[in-house]
Amino acid sequence: MNDLFELKDLCKTLNINFDKIHARTNTVIEDEKLINLDLSRLSISNLPHDIFSTFNFLQALDLSHNKIQILPNFIFEKLDLIELKLRGNQLSINSEIFEPLSKLIELSITFDNNYAVDPDLFVNLKTLVILSVDTEQSIPESIFNELKSLRVLYLRVKNRLPKSVFSNLNLRTLGISHQYNLTKELFKPLENLIELFLNENHFHQLPSQIFDELINLKILDLSQNKLRSLEKDIFNQLTKLEELDLSNNSLSKLDETIFDNLSNLLQLNIQNNHIETFTLNNTIINIGNY
Repeated sequence: MNDLFELKDLCKTLNINFDKIHARTNTVIEDEKLINLDLSRLSISNLPHDIFSTFNFLQALDLSHNKIQILPNFIFEKLDLIELKLRGNQLSINSEIFEPLSKLIELSITFDNNYAVDPDLFVNLKTLVILSVDTEQSIPESIFNELKSLRVLYLRVKNRLPKSVFSNLNLRTLGISHQYNLTKELFKPLENLIELFLNENHFHQLPSQIFDELINLKILDLSQNKLRSLEKDIFNQLTKLEELDLSNNSLSKLDETIFDNLSNLLQLNIQNNHIETFTLNNTIINIGNY
């Protein structure tokens, strides 16, 4: 069957407009192979278990920002997806859902507010490189243990992260938001980390040694927190750091020596704090007041 007819049948089943979907969908017309299907923001709540069974060449599937709570166990059984977007739903699922996706490289997902996250949820995703997780529940300490290929991780998590949650990871990029506190041991396993985004949290202060193991870090974003002060030695081990963003906090003073070890620093943003004056040679500086 021609994939365009299959797509029309899918849209009829889901009671959505074909033209709206077709405008978002990349098709290789000459080969009649659908490779990218965008079903985001369509208020979809239910999906039949065999809805994608005829899309044998599908590589990217976007189901983000719908009203999906449950996915049938075998919905991805015949797919060889590389990218799957499930963010912006309220999902309660188990590890069997992802078992067929042995080639998946990128996954984004939002869990139901009351869903206790399955510690084995990602155990079958051995090839995963990019992962984004959004939940109001606790993240099990062992949830990432099998993700040896993971290099980019974004966590939007309200409950405190377990101190050993990154112990088996070799990340290059990490983003964490919606946290109130971080343990000083949290980043110890991440010596190869290049980018760390800690913006949009609720930090008033940070442990003085929290960044000591991040010897290869080049980008650190601490903007949009509630930081009132920083320990003078907090950046001492970040000798490769090139970009530091402290903007939109409540800092009133910085120790004169706080940046002394940052010999590679190229960009420093301290805008929108309570700091009135600050100078640092050979560095791009933004200074502003509330």
